[in-house]
Amino acid sequence: MCDMDQKIERSLSITPLDANTLTRALRICCAPEQVQFIGTADSIINGRKPSEDVHLICKGDEVLGMFKIDRGYAVEMPFCKTDQLGLRGFIVDVSAQGKGIGRQVTEMLGKYLSQHYPAFSSVLLTVNCKNTQAQHAYLKGGFTDTGELYHGGAAGPQHIYRKDIK
Repeated sequence: MCDMDQKIERSLSITPLDANTLTRALRICCAPEQVQFIGTADSIINGRKPSEDVHLICKGDEVLGMFKIDRGYAVEMPFCKTDQLGLRGFIVDVSAQGKGIGRQVTEMLGKYLSQHYPAFSSVLLTVNCKNTQAQHAYLKGGFTDTGELYHGGAAGPQHIYRKDIK
């Protein structure tokens, strides 16, 4: 069951992945055209590195999405400082898309991450230049565009976004 680790008025919560929620998390699917940007639930969960933690987006007992927080983002990304986290593999199930969930969760991230990762000052992410839907959700959720591009993405250039978590 998803616990109420972090709530907002629309009853969404964010909680770490655990053995009780694994099966439901693996059922999350994005639209086929989004797989190139995000991957699949299986690749997010089973392809994670030791420095990555999976967190679920829930509404009650329903798992609506997930994302990874990378504590070692600075090792791989030259634009990242050691006191910054990385946000990876943010996925909202196709059945729940278009309802503002991505924006709501990105609004919640500052408080949630400051509680779970108190040694870090901010969170960074890269978003593909072609993925305008995700860009809008991140910006509406409080991320800012650093004005830099990352050219190491598999699907082309990516904007670098940042959000303070303290």
